[in-house]
This record gives sequence, structure tokens and C-alpha cells, in this order.
Amino acid sequence: MRIRKFRKEDARGVSNVICRAQRETLAGVYPKKSIELFCSERQPSDILRLSKKRVLFVAEEKGKIVGVAGYEGEKVRTVSTHPKYLRRGIGKKLVNKVIDYAKKKGVKILKLGSTPYAEEFYKKCGFKRVSKARYNYKGIVVDVIRMKMEL
Repeated sequence: MRIRKFRKEDARGVSNVICRAQRETLAGVYPKKSIELFCSERQPSDILRLSKKRVLFVAEEKGKIVGVAGYEGEKVRTVSTHPKYLRRGIGKKLVNKVIDYAKKKGVKILKLGSTPYAEEFYKKCGFKRVSKARYNYKGIVVDVIRMKMEL
């Protein structure tokens, strides 16, 4: 397994990983309507658009995209691991790649918004809870854990 920067031909694989992760790991955390809305906005064309403003890293195993993580404006974004590859350290390696990238950019505090499902994972990566927030996104209310890490 290797971590590398996103390439435009990765868009379909990244979209698949994000939506599989959302649908399979967050099914009991968020309403199906919110998951489907999120996935509808993470199609390959959306990933290509996001890649123009975010730095994306992918985890690749045997030519297959199995994870993704992004960085944008001092924030960790878009961390997802394909459900079949969970608990193999892929997410941690991706987050560490983002942390290293942010350090090289001179970032002092790295932030993220976590699902309740992933909060413990991020704590193990060194992030601390700042607050809990409720967001209304296009009529759907979701809980998010705001977290940060001093670099």
C-alpha cells in the first residue's frame, strides 16, 4: 500500500471510496437522506472540482484506490477508507500525510470536523475535541465534532 498525491484519473476511485464509506460506516450515525445528499455531491466530476482547491492524497493498493484524505486551508478534509480496508492503518497513514504536508506549509494548528463515528480515530491521531456542533445543510441536520491539533 502506498500513499501518493491525487491524479485526475483517480476521481472515480475516490468517489467510490467516499460513498462506500459513507453508506456502510455511517448508516447508523446519520440519516440516509444526508448520506445520499453527500454522495450525490461526491461524484467523479465533483472530486475533480474539489481537487482544484484541495490537496488530495490517495492510498493505493494493487492499483486500487482504498483511501483518501485532503487538506484545505489549515483543515483536514475528506478522510475516507474503503470499508473492506478498515483497521489496517490506512486512515492513520493518510492523516499523517496531511499532518506532514501542513507542517511543511507552516501551519501551527490543524482543524477538522469529525463524525461522531470517527472521533476516537482522530483522538488516536493526536486531535483534541474543541466542541460539538449541529449543522443544517440543505434542510438536513447533522452533528459534527470540531477538533484541532497543535503542530
